[in-house]
Amino acid sequence: MRRGELIEGGSPAHAFMHGASQDALRVVAELNGSYHPPEQVRALLAELTGREVPESVTVFPPFYSEFGKGLVLGEGVFINMGAASRTPAASPSATARSSATGRRSPPSTTAPTRSGGAT
Repeated sequence: MRRGELIEGGSPAHAFMHGASQDALRVVAELNGSYHPPEQVRALLAELTGREVPESVTVFPPFYSEFGKGLVLGEGVFINMGAASRTPAASPSATARSSATGRRSPPSTTAPTRSGGAT
């Protein structure tokens, strides 16, 4: 997918993004549903992001994300409870369009994550 490219409802790209979002919602529900020790929190975050999460990362749930694959958690990152991540699938300027209505949804924005401090 190219930056700014439209995603048609019902297309393979739309199906992929919908599936990835459903996976993220499942992982986030598991993360937020009960207590997990830090190593299990990091394992769930690795499943959410599709990347290894450093042992120095600390996240206090609840944590919310509708996609997760664009999220990168670096060394020493601390995320306090109640944080949300809006990670766009392709790029911050990606726009989705429903083929049924022709309406466009606004692009997602992503706040930068600072390493070594609170976010």
